[in-house]
Amino acid sequence: MALEDRATDVVLVTDASGEAIRLFVDQETGYVVKQEYQSAGAEGPVAEERIFSDFRTVNGLVLPHKTVVLQNGRQTSDAAVVNIEINTGVDPALFAAPGS
Repeated sequence: MALEDRATDVVLVTDASGEAIRLFVDQETGYVVKQEYQSAGAEGPVAEERIFSDFRTVNGLVLPHKTVVLQNGRQTSDAAVVNIEINTGVDPALFAAPGS
């Protein structure tokens, strides 16, 4: 299958309850460039697609910085990530018991 002139392989993942997701994997890069699955919409189940692009390396991980969401073929979201920070540390005070 091709996605925006890129050859992709399709992997179908199904859990024990029968819920399934199709992952479209770019044959050249190995990146997941699209997901398709059923989700709950305001008026019942919808066919949802998430298309990923603008892949960049962050702390050794390649992550998409743009996601377009379609529901029943209609675009409902177009999000761009400005900055990703990974493993920046967690303030130990967040785990302190109240009043300590």
